[in-house]
Amino acid sequence: MKTSRILVFVWAFLSSDIVFAEDPNIKSVGVSTDDNQFAFELGLDAQFRYALRAIDDDEPVSQFSIRRLRPIFKFRALEQFRVTVIPELAFIPELKDGIIAWSPNPMFKVEAGQFAPPFNWERDGSSDYHQFTERTVANREFQIADGRDIGLQVDFEWYEYLDVEVGVFNGAGSNEVVSDGGHLVSGRVAWAPTGAYHEVEVVPSIVDSTVFMVAVGGYAAFENTWRDWAPPDSTLPNAVSADVFSVTTDVHLWAWRFSVHAQGFYRAVRPDDGVESFEGAGASGQAGFLIIDERLMVALRYSASAPDLTRERITHEMSGALQLFHIGNRSKLTLDVGFIANEQFTTRDLRYSRLQYQILL
Repeated sequence: MKTSRILVFVWAFLSSDIVFAEDPNIKSVGVSTDDNQFAFELGLDAQFRYALRAIDDDEPVSQFSIRRLRPIFKFRALEQFRVTVIPELAFIPELKDGIIAWSPNPMFKVEAGQFAPPFNWERDGSSDYHQFTERTVANREFQIADGRDIGLQVDFEWYEYLDVEVGVFNGAGSNEVVSDGGHLVSGRVAWAPTGAYHEVEVVPSIVDSTVFMVAVGGYAAFENTWRDWAPPDSTLPNAVSADVFSVTTDVHLWAWRFSVHAQGFYRAVRPDDGVESFEGAGASGQAGFLIIDERLMVALRYSASAPDLTRERITHEMSGALQLFHIGNRSKLTLDVGFIANEQFTTRDLRYSRLQYQILL
């Protein structure tokens, strides 16, 4: 390697540029060769949270946690090859994302490794750029596995008007190896007629022109593990597997200080061993308003999830949020409060409030 020169890309919080038409380019510290053919970058994604939780009529319980602590390692070679490695250090250390990407031209990319399969916009986009500290109850129920999987996908993007992603995955979730059972095929097609496709929910500045996006996604999982499709209070034996088919659609609108997001889910489960088939559905909608340009946003959200429509058990979530921006999504404070009726995992009512600080470097 030629003599390297240190390129210190000014830390993100020293710049107030706000990117809208694409994922934010979080500037970091890096090293590159003189000819810029090879490069290494180091960044950080961290979230610190104080939360209050109360189940049913119990007294609230407070908790402080490091919600996210992820160093970001990026390697680049010859502009076509990139490797991204993101471990999670906040809890038990584990690999969060590990991606090898080949991009022979700006419109086409092949990715292999562990990452979020293409399916739903809320899951595909990082929660760093969301209006709330957690994803909706509908998304948490109908997402693929635990939100990440190991596999290979191709990604075609046409000038920020059209994005098509298709992939084949293990179907067992992150850091899991399938020893038996089937695999998962997943895909997503997104259209942005205004030519500004992106995966950023929070735009902390006034939008000059209206931006609209609509998308559909789906997956087919064969001999899928019980963990990923059984209703939370199910009494089915863990050994049961199923063929699972799911579709989703989402729409998004940004105009001036307003933003609107809506999504819907449908899932059909066909278990083996004579277990009766069932279907589930979910939906959510939310709206945000930028009160002070580049400084303060308010948002409201409603979500519902019914993992098994035959059982008439529905989880409802209603919540509101305030976001105070220091430097856009790179440094911000989020306060959200909400109520979940018939919570998915405890089947009890849950009241919560969360105060979270986030920094991206």
